[in-house]
Amino acid sequence: MTITLSENCLNYTIFQTTSKANYSNVLLQGVYDGVGKIECCVLNSNGAQLTPWQDATLFATSKYFTYSFPCSAGLWYKYAARYKNNQATKVSQNFVFGVGLNILIAGQSNANEMFYFITPKSVLTTYNRFYQCPNSQQGPLEIPTSLVGAAGDGIVGIVNAITLQADSLGFMPIQLINCASNGTSIKQYLNDRFGDLTKAFYRCGGDVRYVVWIQGEDDIKLHTSYQEYYNCLKEVHRRLIALTNRDNDTFKFIIVSTGSVNYPEATDASNDAIRRAQIEYANNEDGAIYAGSLRDVKLSSDGMHMERSALGSGAMGVKIATVILDDLKL
Repeated sequence: MTITLSENCLNYTIFQTTSKANYSNVLLQGVYDGVGKIECCVLNSNGAQLTPWQDATLFATSKYFTYSFPCSAGLWYKYAARYKNNQATKVSQNFVFGVGLNILIAGQSNANEMFYFITPKSVLTTYNRFYQCPNSQQGPLEIPTSLVGAAGDGIVGIVNAITLQADSLGFMPIQLINCASNGTSIKQYLNDRFGDLTKAFYRCGGDVRYVVWIQGEDDIKLHTSYQEYYNCLKEVHRRLIALTNRDNDTFKFIIVSTGSVNYPEATDASNDAIRRAQIEYANNEDGAIYAGSLRDVKLSSDGMHMERSALGSGAMGVKIATVILDDLKL
């Protein structure tokens, strides 16, 4: 009689906490080929048992089981399963998971700018903050920062601002997932790139609380109209909500509006149309939040991309963290 664990999750999944709370109702599953009841429990990374053995839910026809339980925010957990009539325990050796706050960043090149590190990677803090790409199987990388409290680089700015201002979060892991795709219009996202966002939701156990949208330069170049961009943005938002079990009260679509674009095809009118659509969508649609404009932070010498500094992407990180903290009411 064998048991195989965690067929529904990727290794190093960080499950999203429930609204206004530091825990998650985690759902795990596996497959089996024996008979009799199966029971499960949660272990810490050292193998110490954290929860009592509890009966799993069996689906005899398809021979899989599920195990649902509340789990406190933290890193890293394993879980174990066994047949009640056979005490040999199967532990998830190749699957560990955590519980924390998930923030997905999508868009094009300026979204990617948030993930460039200037700070030396050798300098780490005691906080649990990570980033990863949706296809990674190697586990998340710890986010470095030079000084606790410094704005740092883009995602360092986000996690520093959240962890330092929100004492009630304690040591909750904060995970940022990069879903940026350089040179991508909003229609390309809907037609070709939305699968990358779907993979990112799987990385988070099917639940993300915040998606940050930093996109629009290619649509300025393509002269996408105000109404067309607004409608496409609404469809992106609708699809994101459909990927999770949340609603507009507990899922937020955070929008950063475009700055300057130096493409030869760009015009002041096309730039204004996209920026206006982004700002008005964020201010008028339920579940959308405006974080600020790329014009509000220091840009690089090309005049279009954020500078990789505390005054550039780091400052934008703080702006994004500010609206997240306000939404969390912390």
